[in-house]
Amino acid sequence: MTRTPRFLISFRALLTAVVVGLLAASFAVTALLTFFNNRANSLEHLTARFETASHLINERINRFLAPAYQQSRITLGLVGSGRFSWSDFGGIAGYWLEILRAYPNLEYLSAGFEETGEYFHVTRSTKGEQLAIRELRRNPETGKLGFRDYHPEDFPERPFAEDPDHEAGDPRGRPWYQSAKAAGTPVWTDAYIFLGEEGVPDIPGFTYATPFHDSGGKFQGVMSVDFSLTSLCQFLKTIQIPGSGFFFIVEIRDEAPDRVIAHPDREAILRPIPGQGSHFELVPESEVEEPIMRGFLDALPDQIGLISTTLRGPVRFKTGGRNFLGGYMRLEDPTGPRWVICGVVDEEFIMGHIHRNNLILAATGLASFLIAVLVALIQSARISRPLRVLAEEAGIVGQGRFDPIPDRRSAILEIDRLYTAAEEMKSGLRSFQKYIPRELVLDLISSGEDALLGGERKRLAVFFSDVEGFTSLSEGMPPEEVVRFLTEVHQTLSEEVVGEGGTIDKFIGDALMAFWGAPREVKNPSVHACRAALACRERFRRLKDRWRSEGRPSPGCRIGIHTGEVVVGNMGTINRMDYTVIGDGVNLASRLEGLNKHYGTVILLSEDTYRDVSDEFLARPIDRVSVKGRSRSTIVYELLAARGESSDPDLARIADLHAEALGAYFRGEWEEAIRGFGEVLGISPEDPPARVLLERCREYLRDSPPDNWDGIHHMEMK
Repeated sequence: MTRTPRFLISFRALLTAVVVGLLAASFAVTALLTFFNNRANSLEHLTARFETASHLINERINRFLAPAYQQSRITLGLVGSGRFSWSDFGGIAGYWLEILRAYPNLEYLSAGFEETGEYFHVTRSTKGEQLAIRELRRNPETGKLGFRDYHPEDFPERPFAEDPDHEAGDPRGRPWYQSAKAAGTPVWTDAYIFLGEEGVPDIPGFTYATPFHDSGGKFQGVMSVDFSLTSLCQFLKTIQIPGSGFFFIVEIRDEAPDRVIAHPDREAILRPIPGQGSHFELVPESEVEEPIMRGFLDALPDQIGLISTTLRGPVRFKTGGRNFLGGYMRLEDPTGPRWVICGVVDEEFIMGHIHRNNLILAATGLASFLIAVLVALIQSARISRPLRVLAEEAGIVGQGRFDPIPDRRSAILEIDRLYTAAEEMKSGLRSFQKYIPRELVLDLISSGEDALLGGERKRLAVFFSDVEGFTSLSEGMPPEEVVRFLTEVHQTLSEEVVGEGGTIDKFIGDALMAFWGAPREVKNPSVHACRAALACRERFRRLKDRWRSEGRPSPGCRIGIHTGEVVVGNMGTINRMDYTVIGDGVNLASRLEGLNKHYGTVILLSEDTYRDVSDEFLARPIDRVSVKGRSRSTIVYELLAARGESSDPDLARIADLHAEALGAYFRGEWEEAIRGFGEVLGISPEDPPARVLLERCREYLRDSPPDNWDGIHHMEMK
């Protein structure tokens, strides 16, 4: 249902409001520009630098976090597909080691299990080694958890460290495990310290924890991916902002103090833990001592965790007798950690540059002009954008694409009406092309002229098909079932016809009429018609198989094709036209379709069609016939297959034998013809055309035809 805008405004009223607004803005700017000049320029300069740097940092963080989503999904997918098994940690460990080598900011990949408390992981920091593997398994005899640490090349035979009683390692009590289990979905933990061992320094990091379940949906455990924040700190160090400027990251927490988790100087966010030797902890945001960062954090609003992904600021603050400006924005990924990107810069550096600008008066005039232009551009864009969309939609209609217009309603009355009219037009064209050939619709649109009565002579391939025995079949079916049956038949056949570039003329009960070569030119129309006929035969065969499996009647189809000169164009009256073909060729194609019933064939071609396609398709001559309503005779051919594509090795042999036997038949050599048709039946005992011709030869052998017999079989029935 189309959404109605809340209000409408006329185009004239909008332009009037714009002009009045511009005049008012110009007056206000002229009066206040001197006061706001320095401030506006400083904000513009700061915003430009901060926006560029903030989005760069946001993009880097997204790449930084991407392996967590990817590897959790890939690992659980591999386990779910059966490629890996949690019971065989060796395969998963090998894959995880390759991930750690590929992503240097990853510290840890692990999986903990709910039922046993067992825990597996690979790491780059255990025991000071570059990479290591740990298994925490429960001893079936003691029931205790014991760990074994391995170098990758020694796994699983030679651990370099082990402890048979390591109950403290049970992952089920860890915050990341409990958070993921409670949430039922992947979670990001707060940042925390990865404790070093034997000379390995403490480093700040965080965890992405993903719960996993068995095929029945039962919770099995949690997989984690741990990140080091060291590389993020190093990246922030490379962001150059003149005037003592720098960026840092604040982590927002609901139930604990916010913290600074990344800074160009990592030591500024860490402090020793009292009584724990060389171990460190992250400094809470309220206890940060670095003066510039302290001043900025004190100036931030209390609800910093609710800010949007758009850069906010400037935040003005004073530290050490100097003025600073800052800005901040949340990470753009709503599924990522709740981090805020913060940046600060010395205001004197910005303002000093502006104060050195001795062209204040010129800048005042230029700023007024730019603001007026900006407003004009914004308003003109609001007006021109929908008009441009409508122009594009009109061009799309000219290309024959009538897809619905996306909901682009406008508050401008006239433009809103244009949208409505354009959609109604496209809706009508979508319906229109369901009744007449799509190519004709496109030609009418591109010509820009009204359709006129009349036709032209063209050489086309005309195609007729129908369902064998449909009249008697439909008598025993409810009307609704007949409609369903015909829909399946016509949908199947029309898809193949249209797929080969054919134009569907009409549906006549169970019959379909189509042609190739109009209204669009088609190279080799006979070839396309034959390809479509073979595809229809195959699709219909599959339909019959399905109907039989459903216990429904499964009749066959019959197809006739003739290529010749016909009249094609708009027939009817000036008020009601039908784009169709007429002529003797149409009658012959229809009669060929009916001849299939007499000879037991599926696809019959006229002699003209066969001459066009003989190099590409295998066919056999069936008979020389004169159909009802036509004085001239033609040799009719049964289309068998595309050359080189048949899976029946006897098909070509049958075609050759049948042609030789038919030649003897035309010469009146009945015994020779009987032997030939008998050879065909020896290969294919149920071959209907051979049986028909064999029986006719036997009749002529018993009772010779008249002396003026010319080999033409006259068909008096349709």
